[in-house]
Amino acid sequence: MRAASIASSVLFAATQLVLIEATPLQSRNQTCRKTSVVVLGAGMAGITAAQALSNASVTDFLIVDVNDYIGGRVAHTTFGKDPNGNPYTVELGANWVQGLVSPGGPENPIWTLAKKYNLTNTYSDYSSILTYDQNGAINYTDLLDDYENSYSILEQDAGTILTQNLQDRSMRVGLSLADWKPKKNMLQQAAEWWEFDWEYSYSPDQSSETWAVVVSLKYHYLKIC
Repeated sequence: MRAASIASSVLFAATQLVLIEATPLQSRNQTCRKTSVVVLGAGMAGITAAQALSNASVTDFLIVDVNDYIGGRVAHTTFGKDPNGNPYTVELGANWVQGLVSPGGPENPIWTLAKKYNLTNTYSDYSSILTYDQNGAINYTDLLDDYENSYSILEQDAGTILTQNLQDRSMRVGLSLADWKPKKNMLQQAAEWWEFDWEYSYSPDQSSETWAVVVSLKYHYLKIC
């Protein structure tokens, strides 16, 4: 489910009890501070960790983030103007609520917040995909299946690397060994972008084979459980 305005409302609801240190390093006094707990990152996970500490009456903690704002990937900006002269809101990071309700389990709390604040959203139907090339619409969704087949081989290979403590390799090398080689095929490149780059925000050339698989398994486990 894609939430068009999820950043500000959900972020406010999640951080109203938390004090965040988000002053740019350049404008701070360069002094050391001793603390009992350091939370790395002021994204949703870091904010939640800080809130849990606060709820447990732990106050001696510090949140450290590379940005000068809270929220991590939950951020937005304005762009252009609508017919009434008001600027459009454009999301810069998190745009989806993944996994609305767990089978036999609780509702995703982010989805609960999205409904509470009446955030506009659009259901993402991943079973209905339209594909195009430079000449227009053309169906090459079979390439998505080809990628998945190669990825299944790569998953087994990544498991061997991890369990036997072998040398890791790039995702690109792993896919190539699994017979997925889209270097000169634009349709395969488009299919790969949809399957990998869009999900991970990096290309297979820049990604670890083993940890891409680990992250994927963790993500899907959290999504369904």
